[in-house]
Amino acid sequence: MNIVMTIAWAIAGGVAVWGLMLVRASVTIRRLEAEWRQEVEHWQADAARARAYAAQLAKGPPAAAADYQPSREYVISNVPLLIAAPSRFAEPRLEAVDVTESI
Repeated sequence: MNIVMTIAWAIAGGVAVWGLMLVRASVTIRRLEAEWRQEVEHWQADAARARAYAAQLAKGPPAAAADYQPSREYVISNVPLLIAAPSRFAEPRLEAVDVTESI
């Protein structure tokens, strides 16, 4: 009877260990698949950003220059103001006062 019980417990232990390892492997596989999916989504989003940037660059210089037209007009409209106020930029700087001389 002792030999039969030992064999029965060995089989029960083997089945229990097999079940626990199966559960652990399943959890690990699910975790790795989720990480893999996140990485694939990250690289797909990165590729989409790169495609959008490439399409933006493919517009060429004339189309890109047209996008910056308002900024250029703003600068050109302010040039007369800069020319009319040369004294503002030509003012002499006041030298720093040395406070250690009076001590």
